[in-house]
Amino acid sequence: MWRGRYGEAEAVFRDALRTEGDDTSWRLNLGSALAQLGPAHAVEAEQRFREVLAMDPANLRAWEELQKLGKHL
Repeated sequence: MWRGRYGEAEAVFRDALRTEGDDTSWRLNLGSALAQLGPAHAVEAEQRFREVLAMDPANLRAWEELQKLGKHL
């Protein structure tokens, strides 16, 4: 993801979630990769950030990412 290869990062994070479905880090990173892929992926990115917040309401990065998307709770 650090190299701007968000499509590849998306695939890696999806695979990671298949084995570690309750891991907020993978879910958060998937949301971030999706957000970087553009408006066509914004709905799913928002969903992933909200899933993280459901699991960890104090997750500052998820709140920040939602704010970047222009979403408010």
